[in-house]
Amino acid sequence: MLSNDARPAAANGIPDDGLRAINRLWTIARVFTNTAHQINNALQVITGNAELLAVRTADAAVQKRLETIRAEAERAAAMLNDLLAYARGGQAAPRLLDLAELADAAVAMRIASANRRRIVMTIERSDQSPFDAELDRLRGLQTLVNLLLAAEEWAQGGDQPRITVRLEREAGRVVVRVSASVASPRSDSSGGSDGGSATSEDDAFLRAITVEAQEWSAHMLAAADGGRLDVIAGPCETTYVLRWTAVLHSSERFTGGR
Repeated sequence: MLSNDARPAAANGIPDDGLRAINRLWTIARVFTNTAHQINNALQVITGNAELLAVRTADAAVQKRLETIRAEAERAAAMLNDLLAYARGGQAAPRLLDLAELADAAVAMRIASANRRRIVMTIERSDQSPFDAELDRLRGLQTLVNLLLAAEEWAQGGDQPRITVRLEREAGRVVVRVSASVASPRSDSSGGSDGGSATSEDDAFLRAITVEAQEWSAHMLAAADGGRLDVIAGPCETTYVLRWTAVLHSSERFTGGR
């Protein structure tokens, strides 16, 4: 019989709180797949009924509302499928991808959290052509999500926090810039003897550890697909610059690229 205080041998050295957190995340990952399938089924029912109702009414206002229901249900289903694929993981399979689509998916996964933190998150692009590169989709998505998480932690609590994701081009490369900015320099380090200084120091330490862990993970993931991550840090802004080799089409090779 397993005693209440028995610990797996592989968990030696991990604090109890850390072990409970790992167990919780593992359990969530297992339960999420089944729950996500049930939500996906419900979204399909909503979409199907919206389409049936649209056929049966000629009212323009009702048609517009039904189209909104259908479009939002399809958008939610697409995000859910991304999360399912992300949770499953699996063997890496590099293929041609438009990084603009990947960036849109990453932002969609984090924008609600950013809004709750009152962080303005936007996405920009230098032009409307595809930003094609060859990489594993899930690995690329995780790279971008890691950087958004790092950016959120860095900007959290700052004055007018903002995160901007911008897609650009360099010679032979596609570039994704994730910039976290605040209106005035951060003052995480506390001094003095006020009662809140210890808490401030703890928060700053935890924030720094979280940011560094996300940066390290993003660096390793990007490198696995031949990409490169550079960090440009300043008092009011930190920018993560991701570069992957661009896949040029025949017309672009002829003209020397965009």
